[in-house]
Amino acid sequence: VGNSGPAVGELAQLARALTRSGGLRGSLMLSRIAMGDEDGACFISELARRPSQSGQALLLTHLDLSHNALRAGFVSALSHGLAGCAQLTSLRYMSQRRASLGSRLCPHRCPQHYSRPCHPPLLSAPHSIAHNPLGSQAGSDALVAALALPSLRILDASGINLCDCSPSIPSHGPPEWSAAALQTLASVLVTTGLTDLHLHSNEICGCWCEQVCGEATIRGSYTSLGLGMLIAALEGDDRLSLRKEGLKLEQGNHLQPSDTARLHKALALNSVKIPRVGVTPPSSEVSEKGPSASLVPARV
Repeated sequence: VGNSGPAVGELAQLARALTRSGGLRGSLMLSRIAMGDEDGACFISELARRPSQSGQALLLTHLDLSHNALRAGFVSALSHGLAGCAQLTSLRYMSQRRASLGSRLCPHRCPQHYSRPCHPPLLSAPHSIAHNPLGSQAGSDALVAALALPSLRILDASGINLCDCSPSIPSHGPPEWSAAALQTLASVLVTTGLTDLHLHSNEICGCWCEQVCGEATIRGSYTSLGLGMLIAALEGDDRLSLRKEGLKLEQGNHLQPSDTARLHKALALNSVKIPRVGVTPPSSEVSEKGPSASLVPARV
C-alpha cells in the first residue's frame, strides 16, 4: 500500500477474496495503511457475508485496525461485521495521528505532581481499534459493538478520543471533556467476558499534553468523574471478567497517584469476588500471552 493508502474498494475486494476462499483465519493485521472511514465500513461489512451465505463463521481470532482514519461510518457497520467473526478474541482500533503526537509531545516527565512519564499507548493487545479519531459518540458505539461479541477477550481502544478533548483532533472551539462514553462502558462491562481492556491516551481524567514553546505542557482540568465510573463498576456486586491487571489506562491519561491507587485497589477487589454463574475466571496465562494462533500480516 502506498503512502496515500488503499483506493476505495480495494479493502472490500480483499475481504471478499479472503472470505470466498475461506482463507480469513488466525490473525489479520491492517494497521498503519491509511484506511479511511468509507473503506473501513465496506471492509468490515464484507466480513459478515461468508457466514450469512455459507452458514459458517470465519476463523478470524485477531483483528488489528489500529493507526488508521476510521470514524463514525466504520462504527455504523461494525456490529454487523463482527457478527460474522464468532471466534474473534482480540481487537485493536487506534489513530496514527494520536500516537505520533504522543511520542512527539511527551518525551519527558509531566509536571511533578504526576508520577509517570507520558508514553505513547501500548500496542500489545491483539484486537485493536486503537488510534482512530472516533470521538465520544462513535467511540462509545464502537465499544458497545465490540463488547457484544461473546468470544472477545482483549480489546485495545487506546487513543480514540473517547472523552472528546484530544489535542490531535481539530475542533471549532475549546475542547469540552465528556464522560458519556465512560458511563456507557461502565454499564456494559458486567455483561462481557473481556479479560483485558486498554484505554491509554483517552484524556480520561480531563487532561492532555500540548507543546508550548518547545515544552510538553499539561492542559485541561483534572477530574476523577470518568475514572470513578469504571471503579464503581469494579466495586459493584457482580464480578467483572477483567483480570487483576486487565484494565490498562495509566499511560497518557495523567492519573494522579491517589487515583492510580484507587484503580488498583478496585481491580484487586474485583479479582477475589465469586465469578458470575456460567462465567469462567480469566486465565492469566492466556490473557498475557494471547492465543497460540500465528500472527501473519495480510498484505494489500
